[in-house]
Amino acid sequence: MDKRLSDAECRELISNLLGPAALPPAAESRIASAAEGNALFAEELVAMLVDDALLSHAPDSWVAASGLVELPVPSTINALL
Repeated sequence: MDKRLSDAECRELISNLLGPAALPPAAESRIASAAEGNALFAEELVAMLVDDALLSHAPDSWVAASGLVELPVPSTINALL
């Protein structure tokens, strides 16, 4: 069964992955939109963004490089992995 997350569920997942520090809403929206409800894709996309320093942790928040305007989104989950 292919259960897609709603937009709200995807945003909650992203928030849970990043912990108590806030992510700018625009960046969270871009990631949720790119994941298209796929929980694994959302998780791996967040990990890639952190690894590539496109998301960096500040003392009380996350900072998205250039607002993630040009979010590098692999075409498939296999390409991301």
